[in-house]
Amino acid sequence: MDFTCLTPDALDAVADPLRPVVEERLRVAPPGLGVDPGHPGPPEERVIYGTPYANHVETEHFTINWERGLAYGGGAERAGEALEAAWTYFVDEAGWTPPVSSDRYYLWVLLVDDLDGTGLTTEYYTEEYPEGYPVIFLNGSWAPDEPFWESLTIHEFHHTLQYAVRDYDGEGAVESWYWEASATWAASLVVPDSAAVDYIAPWYGDQADFAYLSTEGSHQYGMYVFNAWLDTDGVGPGTMQAAWDAGAVDQDADWRTLLERASGVPAATLWSGFAGAYGNDTYGRSAAWQDPVVVEIQAGGSWSGSADELGTVYYRATEPLVAEGHWTHGSDPSAATGSGPFGIADGPWTLAAGDTLALTTTTGTLCGWSLTTTSLDGDTGDTGEPEDSGDTGRADDSEAGEGEPQACACDRTGGGGLATSVWVAGWVWAQSRRRWPGGAPHAQRPSPPAAGT
Repeated sequence: MDFTCLTPDALDAVADPLRPVVEERLRVAPPGLGVDPGHPGPPEERVIYGTPYANHVETEHFTINWERGLAYGGGAERAGEALEAAWTYFVDEAGWTPPVSSDRYYLWVLLVDDLDGTGLTTEYYTEEYPEGYPVIFLNGSWAPDEPFWESLTIHEFHHTLQYAVRDYDGEGAVESWYWEASATWAASLVVPDSAAVDYIAPWYGDQADFAYLSTEGSHQYGMYVFNAWLDTDGVGPGTMQAAWDAGAVDQDADWRTLLERASGVPAATLWSGFAGAYGNDTYGRSAAWQDPVVVEIQAGGSWSGSADELGTVYYRATEPLVAEGHWTHGSDPSAATGSGPFGIADGPWTLAAGDTLALTTTTGTLCGWSLTTTSLDGDTGDTGEPEDSGDTGRADDSEAGEGEPQACACDRTGGGGLATSVWVAGWVWAQSRRRWPGGAPHAQRPSPPAAGT
């Protein structure tokens, strides 16, 4: 079993009371939750909103409960430590809005062993909290894997912060992808030295041509690498939080729009800057992050490809060459330059051996292109036959991928870098690619061990 957060299912259940659910706890609170104890707690102390389970432990802000006498090898205590660390980072230090009900009550956390996923965070409604109060469920089977358990716990807590500021509009992947991308990155913010979520990076890198909001193949979790870029070399610390702040103010705006507002950069140039940096390792990536799928190109060839909205195909030069793109449908945007660190680079592009060229669709769906290459001396050596396309042909389940192809625009972006006078996202690095030392990509997570007794 891989990381599977059921929060999007909970969001769907909350948005549509008639929607069938496979897990009743997505809609109906377990017994004992959400009942006013009928008496105030001690001054400046919280009380439990309901009746605690026979097995429970309280921290400053949370009540952690588990069923049937199951003991998770100290998992409850370690969950409490991770939750309090996340509270300190996000609420006390970064100023996120505290979860609903947390000013008076402990936040409910339930450790269960029959959850069809690794965790979920939902909200339930009472007269006291008609807007909903959050409850976290954690699959205790994962407690023995301490780094993963820590990251899972922080991930689910971050969903309680999201519920506090953003309503779910029932728009499926259009809305929910960024909930998951944000909660996954949250774990790395709280525990920056942990490699617990590094294995998720290929869920972007292996499917980089998918639409930015796709939820197919767990792509939405892999998009945490985009948030990592935003908060480090891309825009600066706090950019993800700024997007959520913008989302709190404008509940109807989609995440593409909100990220533009938070960063001050158009989405087309924002994503092309990320793609160029990711493809060429030009920001502080973890050593265990897997490179994206790349198409190796040589002088004298032709390749076809396509990507969905804000998706990217990566091409890596095996020798010095000049590459030029030809757009098979849709519009061809003019070059964008400006005073900021982003822009769109027009071809042709001169690539050194090892440089990666990232072609990113900026608008519409399934923008297509062909890429031709020549040697630096101008000799094409082209036989006229197209090479392996690098086009996966994968269908995307997101809304952006439905229907007939729309007009599109393709950013032609190379690696990250800074020019002195014109700042563009398509700077092709003439340097050797750099990587943090040590570590191979993580393998897929194994199945969880059986819960302890």
